[in-house]
Amino acid sequence: MMNKRVYKNYVDLTNIIVRVSDGTPEGKRNAVLVNSHLDSTLPSPGAADDAISVGVMLECIRVLTETPGWQPVHSIIFLFNNAEESLQDGSHLYATQHFTAHTVRAIINLEAAGSTGPELLFQATSEEMIEAYSHVPRPFGTVLANDVFSSGVIMSE
Repeated sequence: MMNKRVYKNYVDLTNIIVRVSDGTPEGKRNAVLVNSHLDSTLPSPGAADDAISVGVMLECIRVLTETPGWQPVHSIIFLFNNAEESLQDGSHLYATQHFTAHTVRAIINLEAAGSTGPELLFQATSEEMIEAYSHVPRPFGTVLANDVFSSGVIMSE
């Protein structure tokens, strides 16, 4: 499918979108998108790919919204998309048709690549995000995925 035009038609595709913001126009102008997907491949039950990430996002929403006095400076959009395993249809639907997509300035995609080993930053396109990631307790990453995704072998953005 590399170098081929792909046409998408969305039928019965549902994403769940939760936006956390201070409610002001200024607060809604810029957003960080946190993404996971609700589907899995057959015959997988989807525990690692990607139910664990869905759980992490739900817990983040709970903690953020229940923390007294916490106010986001910018919006945080939590996208629970469907049809990720079929050429990222759910995320494509969001990026091309949802009214909040134009506000996204950075994306954190929570994804599983197996169920063992350390947490891994496997793709980053912003020097600022890489710098921020360098301050986590045990940063671990590789540039291999950037090269693979850039080559077009895997149809993804």
